[in-house]
Amino acid sequence: MNLPIATLVEGTSLERRVLSKEDWDAEWFRQLSQPWINFDITKPWEPQCYGYNQNQEVFKDDLTAKVARRTPLSGAKGGNNQGVFSLQDSYPIDSKTIAAASLIVKFVDFSQPISSCEVFALRKFKLILEAGHTTVDGNKIGVIVMKRMSGEPLQETDVWKSASREHKAKICQKVAQHMLQLTYNLVIQGFLHADFSPSNVLVKFTSITGQDPELDSVYIVDWGHPGIYTTVLTRLPDKKSYSAWFLQRWVFLWQSVNNELHGGKEAASKDGASAKGHEGKNQKRRLPWS
Repeated sequence: MNLPIATLVEGTSLERRVLSKEDWDAEWFRQLSQPWINFDITKPWEPQCYGYNQNQEVFKDDLTAKVARRTPLSGAKGGNNQGVFSLQDSYPIDSKTIAAASLIVKFVDFSQPISSCEVFALRKFKLILEAGHTTVDGNKIGVIVMKRMSGEPLQETDVWKSASREHKAKICQKVAQHMLQLTYNLVIQGFLHADFSPSNVLVKFTSITGQDPELDSVYIVDWGHPGIYTTVLTRLPDKKSYSAWFLQRWVFLWQSVNNELHGGKEAASKDGASAKGHEGKNQKRRLPWS
């Protein structure tokens, strides 16, 4: 699918404001109220993910010895995420060993019945190596061993940091185009990844030089609740309809990038200031590639 994203919003007026946490959550769920998404807007916080409440089966194997020597990759924890790690040793499985550098390990809250949903989603797209459990400070923790995706969030790349505003806009358009195709491919396979915020999209460039760097790869990460939903295969949107939905979602989730391009204040993104209150005045919001 090669759609000119910039033309999808001609004549569309969008406003930018910093949302309260409650308003941000409401907008997050409002966008999911589509006939092709298995989501009940009247019960937004009720788990609606495939594989729900199957922790005992999914995390039954003890992986303590296999993940004992690990190094934290991210200090960010919250909700179901109990930490992400790299391994110091090769990982043994099925009479072979997998290089540690090609894997990451995620700890999840074993007490939360939504934890098994992430395993089911990763299995669907063959991104998981193994799931099991370990013990940390006397508490049972779910363990997910998965493939490491190459790249880093766009705003953390050297290409982005050194680019002019004009070239950042071009880069952003390329990433959006890739994400449009990537997420649509997931949708027609029965899954929607609704949380493609900047921190969950890893990009890699073929070169860090030149005025128009080419993308080498774009990957989406974090397959846990509440970002993953199943789709209604008998009601799938056509490409044009999905593109319109994707655009609204992109603008909502990527406001921090949009603001950087246009010099706005910190915006209502999950990565930004979602709970810091409203701006004094609403401002017209331009798209990253405008």
